[in-house]
Amino acid sequence: MSSNRCVRFAEVLDLVSRKGYEYSCYGERDIWVDNYCTPERSNNRSIMWAKNADALSAIERNKPIGSIVIACEGMKLDLPACGIICCKDPKRVFFNVLDEFWGNNPAPGFGESSIVCTARIGNNVSIGEHCYISPDVEIGNNVIVGNNVTILNHCRINDGCYIHSSVTIGDDGMGMMVGEDGIPNKINQYGGVELGYNVEVYTGAIIMRGAIDDTVIGDNSKIGSRVTVGHNVRIGNNTMIMGSTTICGSVRIADHVYIGTGSILKNQIKVGSGAFIGMGVVADSDIEDGVAVVNSTRPNKRTGAADFLRMCVGIGYRRK
Repeated sequence: MSSNRCVRFAEVLDLVSRKGYEYSCYGERDIWVDNYCTPERSNNRSIMWAKNADALSAIERNKPIGSIVIACEGMKLDLPACGIICCKDPKRVFFNVLDEFWGNNPAPGFGESSIVCTARIGNNVSIGEHCYISPDVEIGNNVIVGNNVTILNHCRINDGCYIHSSVTIGDDGMGMMVGEDGIPNKINQYGGVELGYNVEVYTGAIIMRGAIDDTVIGDNSKIGSRVTVGHNVRIGNNTMIMGSTTICGSVRIADHVYIGTGSILKNQIKVGSGAFIGMGVVADSDIEDGVAVVNSTRPNKRTGAADFLRMCVGIGYRRK
């Protein structure tokens, strides 16, 4: 990836220091970069991060000149023409550097084709093209809304949220009541949706309004692409719902939960704090705190599974 921004090695080191990361560095100091890339495509005057031995081998094989490599503690690279930063979390440091010097968040303002009917909008808010925001919606500060987004019906979007394109928030869920004649009749919904602070909702997700009380997504939680969140669902803080997952109505999900791609959660079940649900799981009963579930709602009992999940996700689990 090429850019017009030139960044000196000294600027990168200054940023890493200001962020409070512990690091060591060696190699060439008097260099600057104007690119960022992966190890497999490492170029001259580029910045990259090496997460493992394969990445190191790719970088050494390409022999870039004048580049900056951010690597794990203890890694040694034979690249005398490059500057090397070694730290505990190279991925985090690398993306902090990219955000600082090459970040490209949209400027505040509303797209010309969007219809924004609410006046309750905070500072530094960006709304893309072809969006509709109803009059009863409230949006906090530093919020980004992508293109083709619909937000309706008493929704509250708190500070720092990022709503990607083609998301719908606040439409009715499928609440039905079957009459004596056997015909299903729609139950009108009267609640809304509340997104906590720093929530991120990815492309194509749908979050349905509550029937009476609001559907709630807790602070710092992430809702993946094409996820469906049914009415009355309550999701805790710091929880990750991966893409194409379906969460049926009135599910309760606690804090620090990870739900893998393509999972289905039956209506009205409860998922405990720190639980891990693997890809494609159909969860039809409650899951206790700290339990890991893969391929069924039976807790995973394999020796070492909890340690593996803790390593992958950074959440504590208990063995069953």
